[in-house]
Amino acid sequence: MERVVEVSQLDAQPAAGTPRMRRHWLSEQVFDWAGVGAVHLRAAVFFENLAVVAAAAGRLALPLGPPSTRIPLVAADDVAAVGAGLLLDPAPVDPVCLLTGEMSTAGEAAQALGVEYADLPPEEWEAGAMDVYGDPYAVEHLTNLWAIFRAIGTGDHPLYRVTDTIERHGGRPPTTLREFAGG
Repeated sequence: MERVVEVSQLDAQPAAGTPRMRRHWLSEQVFDWAGVGAVHLRAAVFFENLAVVAAAAGRLALPLGPPSTRIPLVAADDVAAVGAGLLLDPAPVDPVCLLTGEMSTAGEAAQALGVEYADLPPEEWEAGAMDVYGDPYAVEHLTNLWAIFRAIGTGDHPLYRVTDTIERHGGRPPTTLREFAGG
């Protein structure tokens, strides 16, 4: 085996802000120790996560703070295109590929999805999230993830940058949230 491509989390590291990101970092270490040519796709927030919330609530109801709170985003199709491109290209690559196709504010994301944005108190979002996701690990991760973005708000942060990985390895420009939503 020459290369394994696995999808990880945008901020996978030992001190990451969510337990799932820390578990992804550990998974990355296992792949690295196995010596299988692992490439870790550290993906931003998937458009699909926002679409699930918008479809379930009829609005983008998240505990992100004001509509100006920024969120790094990516389409699952773009992540898949990068993974396929990396598997088909034998050239050496960085073992960690950051995947952010778009930076958006919560308000802009809601507008692209054709709904209103509503800032929910974190405990209210968490109480209703199990009905939407049905998975306690997803709810735990997303609850912590939204708290991270709420805390960063509109400021600069190393996670807040669009990367060229999708175009370079996926062979096309990143999909926009508006394109994803059909608008």
